[in-house]
Order: sequence, then C-alpha cells, then structure tokens
Amino acid sequence: MRAKSSEANGPGCEGGSDAGLLQADLERRGIAPEYAESIAQQLAAIDCDRSARDYEAILEGVDAAVRAQRELAEAGMACADRASEMQRLMEGFARELRKFDEGLRLLSAYVIRMGKVSSRHPADKVH
Repeated sequence: MRAKSSEANGPGCEGGSDAGLLQADLERRGIAPEYAESIAQQLAAIDCDRSARDYEAILEGVDAAVRAQRELAEAGMACADRASEMQRLMEGFARELRKFDEGLRLLSAYVIRMGKVSSRHPADKVH
C-alpha cells in the first residue's frame, strides 16, 4: 500500500478515511443526516488516495444522486396521491350508482303496482 500524503488526499481523508468529516461535508451540502451517515461510512471504506478535486467531484456526485432519489420519491408520492384521489372518486361514483339503482327499483315497483291496479279496472288503464 502506498503512503498517503495529506496534500494528495481530499478533505476528510487526513490520516485515512474519516467518516465523520465526510458526513459533515455531505450534511453541509443539504443531505439529511441519516443519509449522510450511511453514505459517509460507505465512502470511508473506499481508498482515500485522491485529490481535493476528486473529493469534491465525489461529493457532488453523491449530492446529485440524493437529489435525484428525493425527486423520484416525491414523484412517487404524487402518483400515490393521485391514485388515492381516483379511488375516492370511484367510491363516490359507486355510492351514487347504488342510490340510482335504488331509485330505479322503487320506480319499477311503483309501475308494476300501477299495472296490477289498472288490470283490475281496464277502463282506467293508462298507456
């Protein structure tokens, strides 16, 4: 293994991989602490022999990935909200159909009853 000089290592790599400093750098970029901790631990396990420029590129890549994941999660939530709204609308429609069906049953019963009554009195038959 090569000796690592502090000039060749990016910030957060002094004296080997330091997950705490990586986590702090990620949090400064707006990444939630619970994500930053997990990502920092994984990055700390990677060989730290890189320049400050490489270190910044890695942090930017992680930041971009987390933002993309966040956008996908928000899009998924919006889709779930639309599905829930559609379900509520369909349930309301089904309730209204049941009411309509009940109304048709009442009208049908009334027409049948009127037909029976008029068959007893053919002169009063309604067409």
